[in-house]
Amino acid sequence: MRVLEIGTGTGWNAGLLAHRLGGGQVVSVEIDAVVTERARKALARA
Repeated sequence: MRVLEIGTGTGWNAGLLAHRLGGGQVVSVEIDAVVTERARKALARA
């Protein structure tokens, strides 16, 4: 199963999906650069 998430937000949902399906199966798209960076940092900490 592969997932395309539109609107990354905090990254929480993408992280859960990646944990369940594998990181290579999840793509999350965010257009706001500030939100993208926050999500990237949160996922790296997790």
